[in-house]
Amino acid sequence: MYIYLARAPYRGEWGERLYKIGITKSPASRKNTLSNSGVCGHFELMHSQKVAEARDCELSVFKTLDFYRYRSDKEFFVFESDEIALRAACEAIDYYKIGKPVSSVVMMPNELLEQLEDRWMDEEYAV
Repeated sequence: MYIYLARAPYRGEWGERLYKIGITKSPASRKNTLSNSGVCGHFELMHSQKVAEARDCELSVFKTLDFYRYRSDKEFFVFESDEIALRAACEAIDYYKIGKPVSSVVMMPNELLEQLEDRWMDEEYAV
C-alpha cells in the first residue's frame, strides 16, 4: 500500500490550495479515480510512498497535520504552496516511521505555521 499526496484541481472557500492525502494500492489508478469523480479538472499526484501498515501511517499523518485540515470529516488539507504541502506530508510520514523528524530542513507543522504567520504579518502590515 501507498500513502499519497495529490493537489486538488479546485480551491477552497477563500481561494486556498487544497491537497488530498490518502492511501491506495495504486497511486496512478487513484489519481484517475479522483480526477474522474465529477470534479472540474484533474488531481495532480505530487507524491506517493510505499508504507507498511498504511492505515496506521495515514491516521498518524492526519493527526500530525490536523491543524491544516480543510474540514474535520474530509481528507483534504490546506497549505500555502506545493512545496510546503510536500515537505509537511513527507515529514509527517517520516515522523510516523521513525518517531522523530529526520531533517532540520523539513519542518514540523507548528514550525511551518510560525514561519507562515510571520510572513503573513510582515506582508499585511508592511508600510
